[in-house]
Amino acid sequence: MGTAWRVLSRCTRRRSPGCRGSDTYEEGARGQRIPTGAEDLVEAVDGRDVQLTIDRDLQYVTQQLLDQRVAETGAEWGAVEVMDARTGEILVLADSGSMDPNDPKGDSARAARSRTSTSRAPRPR
Repeated sequence: MGTAWRVLSRCTRRRSPGCRGSDTYEEGARGQRIPTGAEDLVEAVDGRDVQLTIDRDLQYVTQQLLDQRVAETGAEWGAVEVMDARTGEILVLADSGSMDPNDPKGDSARAARSRTSTSRAPRPR
């Protein structure tokens, strides 16, 4: 999820730019804030809302079938992307052996990376 989240974040920043805020102020020798000291406060600006289009039922079924097929064929891994060609909505992003969201610490870093957003399809031989 880490890589997929970074990709999603990068894409949404381009379309819905928000702005982080900041607060800079004077501190005393011991690190305490000086109440009457100079302060530069920049308020945060919200970005636009983002709506994900993953169909969770289709995602679940695809994930189960993909894991089953990878096990049957002895493949190293498999990935499935399903997109609605009319709207461009991503309906499924499934990776074989992907992490269990209920036990993220039980999975390796490799399983946590999304091949659907980071890998290229192999070239035919």
